[in-house]
Amino acid sequence: MASYDEDINVGKIIKYVVLGAVALVAIIVLFSTFYTVESGTEGVLLTWDKAESAAIGPGPHFKIPIAQRVVAFDMRTQKYGADASSNTLESAASSDMQQVKMRLTVNYHLSQGTAPQIFSNIGAGYQDIVIVPTVHEAVKATTAKYKAVDLIGKRDEVSGEMKNLLIEKLKPYNIVVEQVSITDFDFGEQFNAAIEAKVTAEQQKQKADNDLQRIEVEAKQVKIAAEGQRDAAIAQATGEAMRVKLVQEELSRSPQYVEYIKATKWDGKYPQFYMTGGSSPNLLMQLPAIASTTN
Repeated sequence: MASYDEDINVGKIIKYVVLGAVALVAIIVLFSTFYTVESGTEGVLLTWDKAESAAIGPGPHFKIPIAQRVVAFDMRTQKYGADASSNTLESAASSDMQQVKMRLTVNYHLSQGTAPQIFSNIGAGYQDIVIVPTVHEAVKATTAKYKAVDLIGKRDEVSGEMKNLLIEKLKPYNIVVEQVSITDFDFGEQFNAAIEAKVTAEQQKQKADNDLQRIEVEAKQVKIAAEGQRDAAIAQATGEAMRVKLVQEELSRSPQYVEYIKATKWDGKYPQFYMTGGSSPNLLMQLPAIASTTN
């Protein structure tokens, strides 16, 4: 009788375990029917690993457990070479056969609603499969059009040409290129030395040009000052000549004009000394003071 009761208890335990397992599986299956696509992404619904044609937008959705799964694609702006420590270092040859290395960053995003096509045609690893080799190709094709020294001075033009080429090459893959930025160039030591020498020569030429301009300005200032002094002297001489002419004209009209000038110039004081004449040597003699008279 005890053995029968024990069998019943064991049977119940097994039953409860099975029911618990079934309930757990049911719960897992129930929760696995729900999934959420995050904002800024698109979902690709796969049924037995075959992609559905329509992209799944952000929000909660249902799927068939086991038979279906979802692959998310980031539709926001992405960077090829995003981190400063891992920016892409591209290598190419310039038109004058100089080996050039450049560090660049490519900003891009996937076209909206095209996640299923990208998954079917390329897969989730589209950056390594398409973007990386296309960037290599664009860098080599663009760099080959410029001399090494022009790459530095025309950086914006070079990056713009690379961008246009990448737009054309990546458009069929539903990848939109936003911006291409060249952050650094690296040349061989010999070329770097030549560039440095050229920059130094240009700086020296600029300094010489500045010195020449300064000397020219100073020379003009000296010339202007000399001309000013000359004009002042001419004006003074002209004024003196005019004064003499006026005196001469006045004398021609009135011979007594000289006496008038003397009278106007006399300060009312008699000279204190006179010169003796005769056979004796000339001596200066002091005149006696004239006593002032009072009325």
